[in-house]
Amino acid sequence: MLDLCIGLNEISRNVEGCKNIIGFYERSLNAFESPHLHVENSGSDEGDFYWIGEGRDPFAATQGATARMDAYRSFVDYEGIAICVRRDPGGAEVIAARTYTGTSPIYVAIQEDRLVITWRYEQAVAALIDPRPNLTACKIFIDHGATRIRDQVIESTFNFWPGEEVHFNSSGLTFKSAPERDILGSTPVLHNANISKAFTDLLSQQLSRFRTKSKKSLVEVSGGLDSSLLAIVAATSLPEVYSYGLLQVGIAGDQQALRRRELIELVGLKDSEANANAFPPFAGLRMDESSISAFDDNHRPACVKAIDALGNAQFDLLIAGIGGDELMMENTYTSQEWEVPGTVCTSSVVAGCARADMFMRRGIWAINPLCSPTVIDFCRALPREFRHDRFLMRTSLIKLGLSDAFVFPRLPEHYGALMRHEMAFVDVEELLGDGPVSDFEMMNLSSLFDECRSAYHLGFSYPLIGRIWNAAKLNAVLRRYLA
Repeated sequence: MLDLCIGLNEISRNVEGCKNIIGFYERSLNAFESPHLHVENSGSDEGDFYWIGEGRDPFAATQGATARMDAYRSFVDYEGIAICVRRDPGGAEVIAARTYTGTSPIYVAIQEDRLVITWRYEQAVAALIDPRPNLTACKIFIDHGATRIRDQVIESTFNFWPGEEVHFNSSGLTFKSAPERDILGSTPVLHNANISKAFTDLLSQQLSRFRTKSKKSLVEVSGGLDSSLLAIVAATSLPEVYSYGLLQVGIAGDQQALRRRELIELVGLKDSEANANAFPPFAGLRMDESSISAFDDNHRPACVKAIDALGNAQFDLLIAGIGGDELMMENTYTSQEWEVPGTVCTSSVVAGCARADMFMRRGIWAINPLCSPTVIDFCRALPREFRHDRFLMRTSLIKLGLSDAFVFPRLPEHYGALMRHEMAFVDVEELLGDGPVSDFEMMNLSSLFDECRSAYHLGFSYPLIGRIWNAAKLNAVLRRYLA
């Protein structure tokens, strides 16, 4: 969303601003170039303020730096980030605050008196003189994958999550957690209420702010209930909507193709299909951009191949269905002891931030309407029977014209089977026997290799595949950055 590199001793009142770049001597703040982001800057006795967001600065008139930054952190209407540069008598200070709504990745790094805030992880690591692995964060990643954690896998690099605030001054770097929000409970449904229409209208409102600026948008359509509902809403809310999907192999893939075809014909989308197994995850680790960040999607190679195959289409917006699973579940706001707190569905925010990178590197702003706190609150307030077995999604799709066979597919569709299939061609001992994971003894590889020898005969379980993938991904990332 932005790239900021600034040293405390470089801060002065001689600041020059333009549309997307704000310069501090030789250092600068660069906004991600997108027609969907608005850039503003203003000055006051409290300091210089900079705003990058999906709409205008909502608190430009708010007095007091503390009150203003607190207001940003509680804001849920759209995504944005505010930067405040202060020059107090005791020294300079940089404060950054993210809105509570957000699914773009932002990382923070410090090196002595220099601060970097960026959506590109390699820029964060580049600020360090001698990058080293954060062994605690690495071990958590191997065991649990990408989670809502503060420390990144390289020391002195951190995740900056929505709703949070960061302060950097001569005393160092400090984070303020996202503010607590009320967690709505189930409420009765009024007589004659049309919940499914209210739900689709709410999703349409989430897309409305992009209507006048989006020239060409792309929606991910796997054939699942969440992405299908968003595809229909997007087609009726935005001017020119394309779609793409990764097709699985086998009978589940045949069913997926039929269901996608029914949806595409109903809505009239300009669609493109790709083979999800054409560039499988483990083989894709050889791709350069697969080693940039540990917070990534394991099917990134296939997605990238599918998007790049569309050619010079110049999409400016990506709409994904991340978050639907959590909308229909209970207690999605809980967290583990190593995770930062938050009342939004934590796994959805993590997935949104992890996947946005591949689209942003192609100049495409990525949004996840189902991760909006407004949508989450709507679903949490419904009686549980509306969430059970995804009842709300199913009834909404039926009313929009899809068949019973679409809404109640015979076979489950998920991409995990592709990784299980690929494991027959992966030599785990060769994959993990050499590299930072082994060098720094981050896991018991001997025990893992024993499990794998048995799994080659009896089959790989999904938890085992997950641990292998996390370790292999971590190896690729650390090899990129460690001297």
